[in-house]
Amino acid sequence: MLLKTLESDKGRDLSKNIKLGSTLSNDKFTDDRFHYCVSNPPFGKPWQKDQPAVVREHSEKKLEGRFGPKLPRVSDGSMLFLLHLISKLETPENGGGRAAIILSGSPLFNGSAGQGESEIRRYLLENDFVEAIIALPTEIFFRTGIGTYIWVLSNKKPEARRDKVQLINATGLYTPIAICRQHGFHGSILDVGCHVGHVTSVLARHLANQVIGIDPIKEAIEAGLVHQGRHPRADLRYGCGDLP
Repeated sequence: MLLKTLESDKGRDLSKNIKLGSTLSNDKFTDDRFHYCVSNPPFGKPWQKDQPAVVREHSEKKLEGRFGPKLPRVSDGSMLFLLHLISKLETPENGGGRAAIILSGSPLFNGSAGQGESEIRRYLLENDFVEAIIALPTEIFFRTGIGTYIWVLSNKKPEARRDKVQLINATGLYTPIAICRQHGFHGSILDVGCHVGHVTSVLARHLANQVIGIDPIKEAIEAGLVHQGRHPRADLRYGCGDLP
């Protein structure tokens, strides 16, 4: 996502903040920290070209740098992007930061005990940086059938969430685009354009309280955020956008 302007400050050109360079070996925002970060790095990207700079930062700066804990195998730099994102969170003294990064399954499963990937996971968990991991439906990326996961990171967890990691299985929360088009839906089944904050909170509470039997779609409809339409398939009863 490239943000060029803000509705509240249209004269401010945010594209000036976009800088070219390798995130791993040529950080263009060395001294910057942020309250919120979103990242979608390439899956399974080898980092041979970045290796000299990354190894140097790891050896010289240790935990004062971005890559202190340990280094993953050179064939997959996913966990380096994770560590980079952690380094960009605003300090807790200044309000802390939260981040979301979407990755393949390799950061969850690669590496045996004591190896780089395992030690990085240990570092993230022992420092309580991982707030949640969300398993997404397969094929959510066009023509890519691999499993993908959103890691929600934070250094400002509220007391009730400290020393805990929420695992959310969202693999079944989808409707194929082809089915939507086949039955006349011109938008998504749940259009994120309609009050995304409320719909997201409803879904989050549903996932956290499944035993209570909350129906997130029904609740969103009753709140007037999602329109109801007839549909020949029971699981496609609700949707935003143009209904047949």
